[in-house]
Amino acid sequence: MTADAEGNDLSKVLIPITGFVAVQLTGTPTYVDPDKGAADPLVLPEGYVKVGLIKTDGAPQDGGDKGDDIDFWQDGYKLGGDRTRTLQITAAEFNELIIQLTTGKTPDKNGMIIVDGDNDATFPLFQAVKYKNGYTRRRNGLARIQTVEPDQETRGENPGNAITFDWIRNEEWGGFYRQWLIPPKTTTTTPTTPSTGK
Repeated sequence: MTADAEGNDLSKVLIPITGFVAVQLTGTPTYVDPDKGAADPLVLPEGYVKVGLIKTDGAPQDGGDKGDDIDFWQDGYKLGGDRTRTLQITAAEFNELIIQLTTGKTPDKNGMIIVDGDNDATFPLFQAVKYKNGYTRRRNGLARIQTVEPDQETRGENPGNAITFDWIRNEEWGGFYRQWLIPPKTTTTTPTTPSTGK
């Protein structure tokens, strides 16, 4: 579909339908190669593990903040404050990976850990979202956990952990993360010669 007379194009509207978030908690941090980020199928570097199911009402949500501007006495002079980028999800599963991700601890043979705060380590983070119009968006960068907010334990409902990640600016890349927006695959058909019935 192309844009209508008003310049609107419904085929460019991004309506998320599924996706995943993966982390690399062990080993030397590795990232998806810029040339391979749009590959299909995508192959994540060794050590990445998907965090599992994400609650519908806790689907990935981008956020950010901007520090206060620095104003100068002379009119018209100002330095912009630092900017941050965040990603929040609510993990539906409560498995060993989520425990390690949120606390930085690995449960012992009895399933026990000593919780003394949130995980303050940095680690590679990967996010992928598929959209109804066939587009896919992927992101990869270094992150840390800003906050972990467990849901209320309500009878009959799935309690999750709302996890907010801070994307950490990578000076080598000049940004917070690499992002790929991959258009839908175009299908090509081979013309066929109609049968003459002879």
